[in-house]
Amino acid sequence: MAEQNTPASGANAAPPATTPQPQTPEPKSSEELQNSLMAARRREQEAADKLSETAKRLETLEAEQKERKDKELKDQEKWQELALKHESELSELKPYREKWEAWEKQEAENVEKETEGLSDTQKEIVSGLPLETRMKAILEFKGSTNTPKPGIIAVKGGKVDGVLPLDEIWKMRNEGNSEWVGHYAKYTSKQGV
Repeated sequence: MAEQNTPASGANAAPPATTPQPQTPEPKSSEELQNSLMAARRREQEAADKLSETAKRLETLEAEQKERKDKELKDQEKWQELALKHESELSELKPYREKWEAWEKQEAENVEKETEGLSDTQKEIVSGLPLETRMKAILEFKGSTNTPKPGIIAVKGGKVDGVLPLDEIWKMRNEGNSEWVGHYAKYTSKQGV
């Protein structure tokens, strides 16, 4: 029977089939187990600490983001308040603007009328000036800057139509002279005040 178990002419014998067995670690000593347990606990604590730090940092970032958003909203509210305030100021100033524009228009018409008597060179000079100074330049060109405006006392230091100039009246008042009251009344009546 030995012949049956032998390989036939020249064939190699197959190795016997074995099933691999899992390697089981050798049992550790209690000291090694304790060390590995302590290392695992330390890693667990470090991970918990990192998680805690990350959670705190996240809370801090969320709080900062909320503060920024709140600040932006407050800034927007301030802009809205300022816009409303400026709008109301503009509406209050609108009548004055209209009066100013009417004055400018009237002044431009007056300047246009007055430039008719000027030479071309003088007209050129006047046209380059701001509106507020054009009339003064025209009057200088015409030689009439020394004429007083109607209703205004132009003489300084003397009586005109029996009325003292204002600086004389104030001088009398400061000196304690009681006649200043009557002179002031005459002055204001002449001025139309």
